[in-house]
Amino acid sequence: MWKIEKYIEENKAHFENQEPLEGHEQRFSMRLRKINGHKKDTRRYNLWLKAAASLLLVASIVWLTIEPFKEGKASSVEVTTIEIPDDLQQVISYYDGQCRIDEDEIKEVRKENSSTTTINQVAAKQIEKLDARLLSIEKAYMKNPGSEAVKAAMVNTQIKKAEILNTLNNEARTASQGYRVGEPYTQF
Repeated sequence: MWKIEKYIEENKAHFENQEPLEGHEQRFSMRLRKINGHKKDTRRYNLWLKAAASLLLVASIVWLTIEPFKEGKASSVEVTTIEIPDDLQQVISYYDGQCRIDEDEIKEVRKENSSTTTINQVAAKQIEKLDARLLSIEKAYMKNPGSEAVKAAMVNTQIKKAEILNTLNNEARTASQGYRVGEPYTQF
């Protein structure tokens, strides 16, 4: 407490109730203008920083949204340039045809009966996974075109895709006829 009392004693002129000296109001208003002018510049500067940050954020979001699609298109272009031997191409074409037939039949059943939506969702997910696997196998084939193991993997993946679609097609037909899979009686 004695420090405060000592400070008051040393600066007694500031604490007494006296009129300020001449020019005090002008000096005070000058200081006030300097402080307020500085704040305006800071506000304008902060506004520009916020605008730049927002622009940077929007640009990065747009880039992150568009970039995966560009990569997918580039991958598709790479895969189409693969030169596959005729015998392997015929096998792949045969199983692709089988897959298209089953996909068309599943779509027909879906039009007739809306209760097969879960089968369609399962089919879409499994086909998507197999297509991704086939794409990676085709990329491996690009790196090593003479590999018999890679050729066999391509054929096996196509066979697996055809088998899955055939199974799902049979389940969709069974579901549309009112049977439950694995049950021998009709649902009414």
